Amino acid sequence: LKGENTVALWPLYDFSMHGDFEQLQSMTSGVDVGTSVVTIRSTREVPAGEEILNSYWNALNSWDCLMHYGFTSELMSLHGRIAHIRVSGEQAQALASSFTQKAGQAARVDFQDILTTATFVLNESTQGDEALAFLAYLRYLVSDARPRLRVHCGGHQASDCNACAGDHGAAWCNGDCMWKDGACLRRADALEFSVRPGILPSNTSRQLEIAAMRAGKQIVADALAGYPQRLEEDDALLRDESLNQQVRFMVILRRDEKLVLHWWDRFFRLGLARAMAMYGEGLQCNEYSVGCAREEDTQTEKHAKKK
Repeated sequence: LKGENTVALWPLYDFSMHGDFEQLQSMTSGVDVGTSVVTIRSTREVPAGEEILNSYWNALNSWDCLMHYGFTSELMSLHGRIAHIRVSGEQAQALASSFTQKAGQAARVDFQDILTTATFVLNESTQGDEALAFLAYLRYLVSDARPRLRVHCGGHQASDCNACAGDHGAAWCNGDCMWKDGACLRRADALEFSVRPGILPSNTSRQLEIAAMRAGKQIVADALAGYPQRLEEDDALLRDESLNQQVRFMVILRRDEKLVLHWWDRFFRLGLARAMAMYGEGLQCNEYSVGCAREEDTQTEKHAKKK
């Protein structure tokens, strides 16, 4: 495949196993695309009988490593942890309706056909495209913005699949859509729209940010509640040296997802605590919905103790 990135199996090269630490690795390699010749060189003196070890780490995180190589490790975990957050259409609709009703707005029944499942791949940072998309999505859920359906057509976006093709026909009907019987239709397997609605920080407000943090805290709590095992149980399993390696790989991934989710839970909790400290006297429960009653009760208890 000239001029294209691809994956190939090079028998001699792929005989070498992965060494987790640089001190263990003993080889480097290069490929001459013109001749299809792979050159393998030692990076240090290798004693007779010592296994030659390679480095497989061109993956960004544990999930990528497992997907490409069939295993992961604690070192890969330190390199990059991620969590997949899936917000179902029903969950999004419930949150959107709850916030708008608490704020005295009409329930947004028009969201039912718009709020489909959305998935975000997050790490322990609020930076990056996925984190910014997640925060923008939270603002969208709790705002009174009109729903606007967008689909990815392959090289561009449109309001729906029919608008993807326009007068261009099948060539412009890709991504979330497919060309069938002379029409551009939504793919049957496109259960999640690849273009997720969101509100940028430039269009936000104090009230919207606080409401978005409450919605995010609820989504993260629901995600954590979906794991039967606690984080401490995963750590205990990983300390067991007799644990099957395949099981260990999966426990590492599960543990890493929980660590990322706990990071986001702490981010939202600290943000809300700061908002309460700065604007507590002006906060009203019907503005912010989820969790507001509990925090208001806490504030009441504190005032009662002072008296």
